[in-house]
Amino acid sequence: MLFRSLGPFGYSVTENFGHNINEVQRLGDEVHYNSRQWIIKEKLLFKKGDQVEMVKVSESERLIRQSPYIVDARINLYPVPGSNDSVDIQVFAQDVFNLSAGASGSATPTGDLNVTDVNFLGLGQRFYNEIWYNPQYAQHYKYSGSYSVPQIANTYISAETHYTTI
Repeated sequence: MLFRSLGPFGYSVTENFGHNINEVQRLGDEVHYNSRQWIIKEKLLFKKGDQVEMVKVSESERLIRQSPYIVDARINLYPVPGSNDSVDIQVFAQDVFNLSAGASGSATPTGDLNVTDVNFLGLGQRFYNEIWYNPQYAQHYKYSGSYSVPQIANTYISAETHYTTI
């Protein structure tokens, strides 16, 4: 099996070549961590040596595609030359750009800033941070953060932790 994680800019799971990208997209690709191969592999409903069942192949492709850090996925099967019962499998997954940020403020000196990473370090985990500023707060700032793991050890068990200052 061959796994290929494609960056968010200039690539497509349906083409074998990249497209020219501008400097902003190139910068986005440089700060982006591609999804790790083992993260994609955990979504597969089959393993090496299994008999090919097209329902499992198409359902695996759908599971990969529905991940919040993947924009598109494709699983290709190729017959192995000289073999009647074997295929090579190629799994392509194109990541979404994982970072987003937001801010708000008002005429009074208050505001907030948030940053989210939906594919933290290419691990398929979500990291959210938010800071509020208000001079009426005792320490002027408040912080809230969360970290979530959507799939633990090839199961559908998830975990999430939150932290907030008062």
